[in-house]
Amino acid sequence: MMDFHMLVTKDDNTLETNSTYLATCGLKLRPIDNKGKSVLYGRIKAYNETNANLVSYINDDDYSMLTKDSIEFIRVLNKDALFTNSLFKTYKAWIPLYSTNILEYKKEYEDRSLLCPHQTIVLRRTLAIDLLKETQELIKSKDWDENSCDFVLRNIVTNKNLWYYYPEITYKWVNQNNGLHTTQVSLNQEIRKYFKQLKTS
Repeated sequence: MMDFHMLVTKDDNTLETNSTYLATCGLKLRPIDNKGKSVLYGRIKAYNETNANLVSYINDDDYSMLTKDSIEFIRVLNKDALFTNSLFKTYKAWIPLYSTNILEYKKEYEDRSLLCPHQTIVLRRTLAIDLLKETQELIKSKDWDENSCDFVLRNIVTNKNLWYYYPEITYKWVNQNNGLHTTQVSLNQEIRKYFKQLKTS
């Protein structure tokens, strides 16, 4: 069983579009009202409200491109931590975020120390809950913004060497200018530096 949720933070969102699309793949998208709350709060709430074995999420300004075949493949793999390829919009066109070739991707990974995956991300729920506890403790100890929790958690998984890469493109990342990756650049750099130092120590 796989559970998908969306933290709804604004009225102008992609909930209806993604809900309709995922329904064609046999999945239900759970909306979590997270207005005025941190991302950390929302993730903890979402993962504790389901009994599904595998959990994932879609941001409320992005779009899922999962198919029945890719969902079944992920279910059969049953990995602790998996991420797929996604489309990223440049000023010219939509392009893959990572290489679709495994060998080329491994070279990218080696060249980009502590690669932090983007969606689609699928975690075993029991692991996700443990990772969120570790993330919460680290954020508190470092006095980081709770909205950085996804970035922190993904770096923890990377540091533990738990990721499995599935090169299928299953996500469309809209990459808006007001996203956390642009509004928290200095914090993201601080977080990345922290984990890079852990990796080399």
